Amino acid sequence: MESLKGYVTDWWNDMGIITSLLFGLFGSVIVFGIVRQTFGKREKLPPGPLKIPFPLNIIASLFSKEGKMDMILSAKRKYGDLVSIEIDGQPKILVGSPELVRELFVKHGDVSSSRAASKPLKAMINYTGGIIFGESWQPLRRFSLSALRTFGMGKRSIASKITEEARIFTDGLWESQTVEGVNPSGLLNKAISNVICSITFGKRFEYSDPDYIIQVENIKKIMAGGNIPPVLRIVAQRFPVVFRSPLSKNAKKRLQSLKDFIVQQVDEHDRTFEGDDIRDIVDSFLAECRRLQEKGEQECYIRKEDIWMSVWELFIAGTETTASALAWFFLFMAAHPDIQEQVFKEIVTTIGSERAPVYDDRKNMPYTEATLAEVLRHRPVAPFGLPHVADETIHVRDYVIPKGSTILANILGIHHDPELFPEPSKFDPNRFLSDDGQTFVKNDAYTAFGLGRRSCLGEQLAKMEFFLFATSVLQRFTIRLPAGATPDYSIGHRMMTLLPSDFHIHLDKR
Repeated sequence: MESLKGYVTDWWNDMGIITSLLFGLFGSVIVFGIVRQTFGKREKLPPGPLKIPFPLNIIASLFSKEGKMDMILSAKRKYGDLVSIEIDGQPKILVGSPELVRELFVKHGDVSSSRAASKPLKAMINYTGGIIFGESWQPLRRFSLSALRTFGMGKRSIASKITEEARIFTDGLWESQTVEGVNPSGLLNKAISNVICSITFGKRFEYSDPDYIIQVENIKKIMAGGNIPPVLRIVAQRFPVVFRSPLSKNAKKRLQSLKDFIVQQVDEHDRTFEGDDIRDIVDSFLAECRRLQEKGEQECYIRKEDIWMSVWELFIAGTETTASALAWFFLFMAAHPDIQEQVFKEIVTTIGSERAPVYDDRKNMPYTEATLAEVLRHRPVAPFGLPHVADETIHVRDYVIPKGSTILANILGIHHDPELFPEPSKFDPNRFLSDDGQTFVKNDAYTAFGLGRRSCLGEQLAKMEFFLFATSVLQRFTIRLPAGATPDYSIGHRMMTLLPSDFHIHLDKR
């Protein structure tokens, strides 16, 4: 018995020594990391807040009271237009002036236009990227732009589909209203996603379709982080195996469901494909796959089994951004009835109260165009655009951006820079108008759709949707906040977009 007791005592003492050594080693690594950041080669990197080494950054994120957007805006004010910062546990370079964005994404576009594939999506659904995140993005982007133009992007053919979807949405908004008002976000996601469906699959879905409801909800949840807590995402960046664990079960289920939905649509198109009748974007992809195979291309930039990834990106990017922009528009109009009335007067003067809006009306509606621009200036739905990766070391000003760095355009910071947009927190469409108010005036600092080779692929489509949905609703209804409510401009940040916190509006027939 005594010998057993002695053995346990010795084991406990040994473990105490081992534990002390481990803690000592752990502390040394942290101190070394901080010293290296402070006194190492940091002077060549853009300035920024002290980076907290892993895993202390996890603890810091739990106790941080500063929101992500506030942190980014304050970093620009404190450190300038080029900032080295850590977001969600990953080092980033934030570019906070229009001149620097052009220098990096246009002048140095040949070495700053790559993008890293998503680790979570790779781990959970074997996603390696398409038009936006794939390695063959250049030929895919050229082909996709051509296909989008073929099926009406920027043309009247797609505008008529958007106008019809806007009418259905507006009817649905009115029918959904209760005594408490209506939250427009759910219907917006269904409507905007249907525009993508019309172009991509050649058909739209009823808002009551149970499968469609599931997929729209999947997109919403995926963009909100897929039910993966932010702290877990920080850990998973270091240890991607987390994305394959039960901790990511719900996220994987949603991702797989959306993938299966898209693959099903692609397979159905493949079964009914006729080369002389290209019906939509999916048919265009299938035709290009066949052309490349017949030509005997050794390295096809698109294969039939990979089409779903490009369609996936069109859905995710095309639904969330425009739906969020329209949600902000409704909130700003409800909060600023004087501006709303000015837009309505322009609608009546240019369009009337009976005819449905058409996209060509925009040319004669400078105040409406200025109002839409101010919405995206005040609340750019993609506050950083999408990430760029430096293929080579880039020298800019007195700093070095190392090869492999992730570079983000700080669009939110640019749009709220008082030197570029005086009184940036004020919602004021007049900043985009000539002195006489008769002409829309572009501002070079306005970068809502990005710049360079990787600017927004669907910019023209998004502008059409934004204009036609906004004018269709205001032509028929006055939007107001519920009695006693105050506008909540707080930002509900998702994976890559900004959207307003949940809100209700009341509609009154005009």
